[in-house]
Amino acid sequence: ALLANVANMFSGEQLDVIRGAIHNEVSRIWAPPACGKTQVVGGIVRASLARGDTVLFLGPTHKSVNEGMLSAMRALEGTDYIQNGQVVRVGAVGSQEAAQLRPVLAREIVRRRHPDLLAESEHLDRRQSELQKQLTDSVPTLDGRSSLELELGTVTGRKAQVRQKISQLEAALIV
Repeated sequence: ALLANVANMFSGEQLDVIRGAIHNEVSRIWAPPACGKTQVVGGIVRASLARGDTVLFLGPTHKSVNEGMLSAMRALEGTDYIQNGQVVRVGAVGSQEAAQLRPVLAREIVRRRHPDLLAESEHLDRRQSELQKQLTDSVPTLDGRSSLELELGTVTGRKAQVRQKISQLEAALIV
């Protein structure tokens, strides 16, 4: 019953692999190229999440992990797992895959959950750049320079606090 909603996506052998994987604590899948291993990964992730399990997917290369994640994302279409931040891609992502994987990147999940925090971070980045430019481009009076330096210190301090909070929220997604 657990696989009933995706059974038409897989062959009988693939369904056997998925069933075996969701009933074992650790599974290793090996098959020759073009046998549908990547598609099976998506089925395993979907079935495992439906059971309330946690899945750690590892691969020998970033490319293989990205392909597995994209397969999982396809298998999870029509569910709320991705939007809810229950699927997270950790580690380096190539520039080619970044746009496709964006919904499962930790920063994007934090952005969805805490839009004001990310907006503040971006605002502080812009303000810091503006202040640094003003300090280097102009010759303000002594009082003006002190005022700019004071504001720059305040912005820099707040920026560090916001970035630390974002890092904590990202780390909490992985635990």
